[in-house]
Amino acid sequence: LLVPPSKVYFDVDMATPWVAGKKYTITCVALDAKPAADITVYKDGVELTGVESFPMSGSKDKLENTHAQVTVTALSYDNGRQLACHASSPASHRPAEARMTMRVFYPPQPPVINGLEGEEVLAGRTLSLQCVSYGGNPLATLQWTKVSVMRTLSGVTLSVPKRAHHLLLQNGEALSISWKEDTEAQRSISTIHLMIKPADNQAELSCESANLVSLSPLSVSLKITVLFEPAEVTLLGSLTAVEGQDLDLTCSASSSNPPVQIRWWLGHKELNASAVTLEEGSHGGMTTMSNMTHRVSRDEDGLKLTCEAFSKGMHFSKSQTDTLVVFYPPQKVWLEAPPHNVPLHSGTTVRLICFATGGNPAVTLTWYKNRAVVPGALKQTTFNRGVARELVVVLTASDNMAVYRCNANNEAKKTVSAQTRFKVYFTAIGLKITAQQTELRRGQTLTLECNSGTSNPKASIFWSLGTHRLEGVEQSANSAPYGGVSVSSILALNLTSQHHKQRVICQAYSPVLEDGTNTFFQLDVRYPPEFSLEQPTRIQVLEDDVATIPLLVSANPEEVSCIWLHRRELVRDSPNVHPQKDPVLVNLGETADLICVVDANPIKSDMFTWTFLGETEWEMEENTQEDESGVLTIYNATRAHAGLYQCTADNGIPPPASASVQLVVQFKPELQKGAQWRKVASRGDGTTTAELTCQAEGIPPVDFIWEKKGLLMDFANPRYRWDHSPGFLYADVIPLGTASFTITGLQPATTYNFSVNALNAVGESAYADDNAVLTITTAEKPKAEESPTDDDSVEPRDPGGKATDREKIEEKGSSLSVISNSNKYESGEKINTVAQRTLLESSTYYYPIRDSTMPLSPHPQEIHMLDFTHPPVDSHSHVYEEVGDEHVYQDILPSSPFLPPPVFDHRLPNQRRSRWRPSTRSQVRAQKSCQLRALWFEACFTLIAALTK
Repeated sequence: LLVPPSKVYFDVDMATPWVAGKKYTITCVALDAKPAADITVYKDGVELTGVESFPMSGSKDKLENTHAQVTVTALSYDNGRQLACHASSPASHRPAEARMTMRVFYPPQPPVINGLEGEEVLAGRTLSLQCVSYGGNPLATLQWTKVSVMRTLSGVTLSVPKRAHHLLLQNGEALSISWKEDTEAQRSISTIHLMIKPADNQAELSCESANLVSLSPLSVSLKITVLFEPAEVTLLGSLTAVEGQDLDLTCSASSSNPPVQIRWWLGHKELNASAVTLEEGSHGGMTTMSNMTHRVSRDEDGLKLTCEAFSKGMHFSKSQTDTLVVFYPPQKVWLEAPPHNVPLHSGTTVRLICFATGGNPAVTLTWYKNRAVVPGALKQTTFNRGVARELVVVLTASDNMAVYRCNANNEAKKTVSAQTRFKVYFTAIGLKITAQQTELRRGQTLTLECNSGTSNPKASIFWSLGTHRLEGVEQSANSAPYGGVSVSSILALNLTSQHHKQRVICQAYSPVLEDGTNTFFQLDVRYPPEFSLEQPTRIQVLEDDVATIPLLVSANPEEVSCIWLHRRELVRDSPNVHPQKDPVLVNLGETADLICVVDANPIKSDMFTWTFLGETEWEMEENTQEDESGVLTIYNATRAHAGLYQCTADNGIPPPASASVQLVVQFKPELQKGAQWRKVASRGDGTTTAELTCQAEGIPPVDFIWEKKGLLMDFANPRYRWDHSPGFLYADVIPLGTASFTITGLQPATTYNFSVNALNAVGESAYADDNAVLTITTAEKPKAEESPTDDDSVEPRDPGGKATDREKIEEKGSSLSVISNSNKYESGEKINTVAQRTLLESSTYYYPIRDSTMPLSPHPQEIHMLDFTHPPVDSHSHVYEEVGDEHVYQDILPSSPFLPPPVFDHRLPNQRRSRWRPSTRSQVRAQKSCQLRALWFEACFTLIAALTK
């Protein structure tokens, strides 16, 4: 029985693709055939040789399996082709068949770059390049890289070995790693768009292709030559020069490819370059530098000098332009001055004007006297063709033949000048008298020499003594400074005592100038005592009378010792003593010296005695004598040392003389302290007087200053006061927004006059309604109440009428009297400068920030009798606090943003007070119901109530 094979198949790993060039062994198996089948293997229809078959037992007896193996070399074109295995058996007319499709991986072909027509590309162009790689299974992956040319600092290109070149490509800048696959055309395509920059010059673009079976990437490279312009053109060198100088300029163009050419222009004229240098620059380009030397002239000032870099092949031109500045000196300088040959007198005012035209830049004019700059020249002025500068000179001796020169300078560094001279007449500068003798004595012949300073013209010397003209001997003249001459004269004078303290006058006189110079020599003639011709020689006197004998003696030196003789015997004097200083002031604890001076003959030692004339006795500490002075020294002076001291001098000739000296020991003030000085009692009802007494002792005399609650009290300037006012006044400032107001605390059976006015920063209105006065008379007084009794201290006042220590004791008609350093308030007109009662019922207070002075006079007031038995109703509820520093008070309404600085400080006594009115931003209407605000607000009214008697 013949059995065909039940199954034919390839025993091969079909999931793993083959790689082209490698050999693979394939096995074909034919199962369960009888007899064993014959196997033939075909590749793409071509029978393969070298097939080896071997039988194996099948799944049943007498059935056999046939295994056939053959070795196949994978080729790239085998991809997609089929392998066939035919199993032939006598049991079947057709062989059994098995087929498989070959999957062969093979590398792609080398890539190619499309899109670049030539190697040169202009910088700034966008270059589109396409890399194509054909074949390969799978299709190739593509990558663009760029490797820039590496250069050393010197600009030499580094040589890169071939082996390293691949590394450079591998490590170059990746431009693109994306591509597209065209399966129909069996190719991969990658396109890049590259903005070309100068740095891309000589860069190498590479495209790499590879797939899974590539042994190494395949690449194609393209070197780019970039044509680029210079980034900048620089003009170096100063374009400022003096006329006739050479300008050395350099124009450089930064790296470019190809290198540019440089040409020079001055205005519309082309200049020749002296040298051109090319050097290797950045990005593989070349730098161009051109040097040019040009001699400038004044006609070229202001022309444009241009350095132009251009390239004909690239149709490129770039330039740098600057303005040429040529300095040149002025064309002409001249003076307007008096003629130099006309003499001028010293003291004459001369005006010199210097003019200069031309020059670039404008010249600066400087005046010189000889070689020194003259200070004080007027400011330089400009006119249409140049500049001028005036110099006003008051001529002196130094101006004679002096050269006044005006220099015109500018940056051209060439000075052009004009000059003039003066011929000046002047009197002698200085006179000096010298004496040959240093000590003058009566009977000597004094030789004086008078030397005059320089003068022009020559002066003559004259001598005089008092009203007498003396004749001197004139010496020869000598040349002197300032072009003048110096003269001298010698005078011989026989000295007498009458010459003492007289002046010998020397005068150097110029007839031409009709003026001269004078000096004198004070004579100090020494001579022995001489009795005056008027000295009396006989004195008549009655017996027992005092005889006064005048002594008319002169001498030099003036100290004269006089000895009186009576009947050829020496006359002696009793002492006459006086204090050197009286009184003597000394601070507590310091040392005091009391000095007496005696006039007596003779002067003896220990002739002074001291006595303290006070009530206490104490031992004198130190009593000394210095010639005719007696000194009493008191150490660590105390108040007990103060008093009168008597100095007595006795030289043995009666009677002794005495003098008194007052010693004053100064010490700081000491206040009297004790309970009796700390309190004072007062009813506080406005009708009684409170007298405060302060006692202190101290030397010098003590000044007293009174304060109330830390604020100084100025008794000389009452707060609101008019002379001869029959009543006292209340004044209130009404707060803003108040349309009506209530008056409280009025006296019974009293007539009040009310008026309203408005004020702002500009000024103050008259009283409202044509100075209308609202007159109100209060009702009779209520039932009598007990008056408060005196107490030995000030008690607080409750709402029923008791006084508080915050209220002010200031009522109708009060005045100030100072008795024994006391502060006394009496009933009457208010005088306290820092306090004022209010009549407003409202408890909202608006205090002025400083003392105010009512500018309007009060209305005429009627005379009524008032009864002050009782205090005003609710008089405690509205009291002005002290007007002091701003921090003491706080407004409950928003304060003005324009608070002025205070103009009066209560801590400074006797300072003149002023009134401030703030600015207003709105018009104030005068009407009975109106908005009112505090004094320091922007608009305010003042309510005045006059309380008549």
